[in-house]
Amino acid sequence: MDTKKIFKQKFPFWEMLTEYEQNCIVESTLCNNCEKGDLVHGGRTVCTGILYVINGKLRGYVLSEDGRDVTLNKLVEDSMCIMSGACIIDDLNQNFYIEATEDAQILVIDVECIKKLSEKYSEVKIFFLEIAKDKYQNAFNLMQSMMFVPLEKRLLNKLLEERERQNSDVLSLTHGDIAKDIGSAREVVSRSLNTLQDKNIISLSRGKIGIKNIEELKKLI
Repeated sequence: MDTKKIFKQKFPFWEMLTEYEQNCIVESTLCNNCEKGDLVHGGRTVCTGILYVINGKLRGYVLSEDGRDVTLNKLVEDSMCIMSGACIIDDLNQNFYIEATEDAQILVIDVECIKKLSEKYSEVKIFFLEIAKDKYQNAFNLMQSMMFVPLEKRLLNKLLEERERQNSDVLSLTHGDIAKDIGSAREVVSRSLNTLQDKNIISLSRGKIGIKNIEELKKLI
């Protein structure tokens, strides 16, 4: 794994760093292999490090007081997450968790090394602030949707989104996965899906949702 090559392509500030500073980042970075279901980062007091996804998929989420989790963002190949290294920025500490949704390989970048460089180079600080801003904007948009967009519409949009992403009318998707992604309870999602099945718009089987009438589904939105 050529970590230095990845950072050179990913970090616009890379060339302004000294060779010593570049080596500091590379040598303090860990390469981890995660299995599906592994907790990669968890909790308010944990500062795991800044994550970069080489391959695979992860999910960032928060927990409600009743133990229900809500997906805030998804991490795919070539994406980066600063919220797992919240201590890099004051007051960014959050009750935030990340789990692998499939087998993944990630880089864990040491926060202290980046923090020192942020104090020296404004370009470094701005780069990571921009990442944090984008992640929080996505989270805000999700919360806004949960508050103001009806559940049925969020569910239908999720089905259309997955149809496009998977490029198939047979979706590999569980009721629990949908509930986490749209901020609802599994039982509520199951009732809504059963209603759509009764209308012959979708079909349900274990771990699968078949879209039978895409035009009717779109009309409901």
